[in-house]
Amino acid sequence: MRGIYLALSSLMILLGFDGQADAQEKVVYAVTTSNISVGHAAQSSIPLTEGFWKAEGLDVEVIGLSGATAGIQQVASGQVDFATVGGDALLIARAKGLKVKAVYTYARKSIYRIVVPEDDSVKTLADLKGKTLGAPDMSAGSVPYARAALSSAGVDPQNGVKWLSVGIGGQAANAFRQKAIDGWAAWDTVIASLDRRNFRQRHRCP
Repeated sequence: MRGIYLALSSLMILLGFDGQADAQEKVVYAVTTSNISVGHAAQSSIPLTEGFWKAEGLDVEVIGLSGATAGIQQVASGQVDFATVGGDALLIARAKGLKVKAVYTYARKSIYRIVVPEDDSVKTLADLKGKTLGAPDMSAGSVPYARAALSSAGVDPQNGVKWLSVGIGGQAANAFRQKAIDGWAAWDTVIASLDRRNFRQRHRCP
């Protein structure tokens, strides 16, 4: 687990963007979640209201995309200029020959967690064997993190757990209430949204 550090990175097309912004150059920046919340303020509202982008001669449109895969595809096709994805997604894309690269790292440690109810029998990652693990969607960066974490705990991430795409926010909360999932592999900002839905008493695995 200590060796797992998924750094969120911004991506750009290798060719066709020289990094120099002319006056009010239009830039489309994709945050790879459909839930752009206060946790993303540093990437959305703060640079807008404080005039940071304008000072650099940029007119930035921030959009939400569902998952890292969508972010990479949109960058590679030229639909967006930058997208936030995990290092794992970037490496997979490069291995497939997609001409994208990381130009900035804004998270120095993993933001991903596996969340379980506090009073649940699951206390460690190994306890998830034979359980159902939810995720916002199967293209989310938290999925490869969870797979690696489970593997490190001796749980086969392919056959040792059942995976279920349950969304975020109220959808994830309902999945827990209905006992459809035993754990949820997600990231800090959407986990915080569970806390606001009376799921405050939870612990993170490991």
